[in-house]
Amino acid sequence: MTDNLFSTKRRICILGGTGFVGEGVIPRLLRDGHEILLLVRSESEVPEKWKNNESISWVLGDATKPDSYQKAFNDFCPDTLIYLIGLVREFPKRDITWEKLHYQAFVDAVTLLKESLKKVIYMSADVARPEGTGYETTKWRAEEFIKQSRINYTIFRPTIIMAPSTQYHFTRVLKGLTRSPLIPLFGRGSFLLSPVSRDDVAEAFAQSLLFQKYSQRNFDLKGRTDCTYRVLLERIRDISGQKGMLIPIPIIFFKILGRVLGRFSWFPFTYDQITMLTRGIISDDEEIWHLMNHNPLTLEEILEQYRGSNSVE
Repeated sequence: MTDNLFSTKRRICILGGTGFVGEGVIPRLLRDGHEILLLVRSESEVPEKWKNNESISWVLGDATKPDSYQKAFNDFCPDTLIYLIGLVREFPKRDITWEKLHYQAFVDAVTLLKESLKKVIYMSADVARPEGTGYETTKWRAEEFIKQSRINYTIFRPTIIMAPSTQYHFTRVLKGLTRSPLIPLFGRGSFLLSPVSRDDVAEAFAQSLLFQKYSQRNFDLKGRTDCTYRVLLERIRDISGQKGMLIPIPIIFFKILGRVLGRFSWFPFTYDQITMLTRGIISDDEEIWHLMNHNPLTLEEILEQYRGSNSVE
């Protein structure tokens, strides 16, 4: 008896595939020969190297409007859905909300494709919980939805994903903070984080498509090193060649700034982001790596990928 879940290459629909996580996950899936259909808002979102790849196609549409992609997805006849959409922040006045994109758009996509699907992978977050910020609760509700369905699923709950990238992500925000001679530190920066490499996350996605042992399960995805926020900021400062001094500032000050200015896209953080970050984003669940017989990267190995890179400039 074999643990293999599938014996053929998969036909995968991906929502959120052109974002920071998809930038790492899709090349890994292509290595295994899967065929991919992306939902994108505009053709300009598709990297040129993907446009010439026969294993990738795309459809223009809006994740919150299933009618915009229904025909293309049904014609593709996917057996797998991967949902990577994750909002760093919401903009209710522009109708961009966690409720719509973390939860409802996921429910709509699963409902639309459920007759053909053999597998759903949902990218949640380590902070998902039934009570908390809108980010946390909508991720948790999406988890509960797929758990209660009769569809084969895997839920991944990454901590803080890191990789050199030109896209907006956590490391670029920290890089911005280190440019000043006096670097503001959230409180004493003593809260703990478990950064994980995007390459390790991509490997987990790829493996979960192959074997039954990853089915009907949720897994945390964490790196091999736990560190304080202060240590992470210091290491990013050093990698960036900066020499600024870290200055502890009460967390309440940042929360007030986030509450007042966080609604503006040019401001680097929101009240909710500060709340989640300063609770700590850490996990002690390493089961996925044991099942995969895989050693995730340490913090030093992750940061070494940034050395000489201009992706966080």
